[in-house]
Amino acid sequence: MGGEVALAVGDYLKKIGGIKQIFCVTHLASIAVRADNHLRVEKKTGGGRTTTVISVLAGATRRGEIARMLAGDAGGAAALAHADELLGKYK
Repeated sequence: MGGEVALAVGDYLKKIGGIKQIFCVTHLASIAVRADNHLRVEKKTGGGRTTTVISVLAGATRRGEIARMLAGDAGGAAALAHADELLGKYK
C-alpha cells in the first residue's frame, strides 16, 4: 500500500484513534506521522541471545525515524526535508 491509499488509511486511523485506543504496526511514514505516540521496535542479537528493544521516539529521533522509513536512511537531506513536511502537516 502506498500513495493515496496510505494517506486515506492514516486519516481513518487518526479518526478512530479519537474515540478508541489503537496500536498500529507500520513501515509507512504517511501513517506513522499521525501517531500520538511513536515507538520503534528493534530486534538485537548478541552473546547467543536475541532481545527486543522498544524505544519511545520524539523530537529529532522521531524525525530521523520518519526519514529512515521514507528513504532507508536518516542521513539524506531530501528524506529529512520530507519528514519535516509530513510531521508539520499531520501534527
